[in-house]
Amino acid sequence: MIVITKTRKTLAAGVAAIALVLAGGCAENDDDPGGGKPGAGRESKAADGGTAGEAAGADRSGWPAEKTAHGAPELRAVVTEQGSGAVRVIGLADGGTVRTLHVEGQSRPVRTEDDTHVLLPQGEQGVTHLVDAGIRWEDHGGHQDAHHERPRVLGGLKGEYPSHAVPHGEHVTVFDDGTGTARVLHVGEEHASTDPERELTAEGPHHGVAVTLETGEMVVTVPGETEEDLPVGVRVHDAHNRETAAFRDCPELHGEHAVGDGLLLFGCLDGVLVLERGDGGKWTADKIPNPAGSGGQERVSSFAGHSGDAVLATFGDEAMAALDLGERTMRRVDLPAARAAFTWDPYWDRGLALTADGELHGVDPKSGKVVGSSKVTEPFEVSADWTKNQAALAPGEESVYVTDPFTGSLIEAEVARDGFDVTRTMELGFTPYSLTVLGMAD
Repeated sequence: MIVITKTRKTLAAGVAAIALVLAGGCAENDDDPGGGKPGAGRESKAADGGTAGEAAGADRSGWPAEKTAHGAPELRAVVTEQGSGAVRVIGLADGGTVRTLHVEGQSRPVRTEDDTHVLLPQGEQGVTHLVDAGIRWEDHGGHQDAHHERPRVLGGLKGEYPSHAVPHGEHVTVFDDGTGTARVLHVGEEHASTDPERELTAEGPHHGVAVTLETGEMVVTVPGETEEDLPVGVRVHDAHNRETAAFRDCPELHGEHAVGDGLLLFGCLDGVLVLERGDGGKWTADKIPNPAGSGGQERVSSFAGHSGDAVLATFGDEAMAALDLGERTMRRVDLPAARAAFTWDPYWDRGLALTADGELHGVDPKSGKVVGSSKVTEPFEVSADWTKNQAALAPGEESVYVTDPFTGSLIEAEVARDGFDVTRTMELGFTPYSLTVLGMAD
């Protein structure tokens, strides 16, 4: 049974799971002679005098280095550690630790759309850090070559209790549950800053979310009766923070997804609220109801991604939801065991879900079916505590990457149409909490 806790403090752990003043207490490992090049971080000195890899106790015997072809992507994984503020940037070609950064607490990395920056909201510590993973491309004839730089922490946005950070275009909107304030950061390929460009405060503190569109419009959640209640709807504001529309028909709102600039989705207890901008910029709302026969705790609470009018979302603990925006329908997609992690694979235009039986599944949002499954980990129990023992998934070109907190490993699985093939496994030497992968080709 999926339970979305309504108290702000206890929800901090789940905030990151359901997925700027310079902050103190944030440091970088500066003893890296490799200049941030993939693999060079193996020789970087850790605080105890060992190399970054040695300090973590990493065993790369199951991670043979791959030769990178000229002009090919050189992917980097950003892996956060359970119970600490350590953030490791790993070159996936050879498994070398490019650099270890340190922030104030554990977090789930939020990848921005420029494919080089990562936001790290830390509710308990009251800060959201911005990390530059160093992904760079250099024009070379008719193609681009990877010319990556050294990762670094750019700064931190101080707050009371930051929760969701939502990227859209070159802007990221960070919502602070403790104040009910949404702050907008510019995070683009050419310029990224921790100084808010804009702020908007809702009616009161609550576990909310906000998204800023390319039009300058901002959509912010409407709080419930108390701070502990989930939101009940959303308000639309123009670029000058003037309210232009309000829609309150979304009890216990959690989860948002943008389909371009003119269509937004929000998970509600009784279905999915669909906001659409029509002619003249007027917004209207519609509701896609939950499938008939759904249980009381079976609901959409997070979105994986979309392909055209087909959208994939979570649904309860052991299913996904396939939405057809054209028909305004929702179908339940059953999984064989409790869902432990999910993500969207943009290369195959489908969802990926890891279940407690150790199986990784491809989920087609158009057909509403599981289209391929393979074992990638040993069976495990899904933790009810969102701050501990959480598996994570991230796509990367032709492979998907899995962190297994029970074995402390990073797993690479090659993606095929009908399944997955585990190709490399690295023992990290620490318990991973979450990850994202950057450096994919356009």
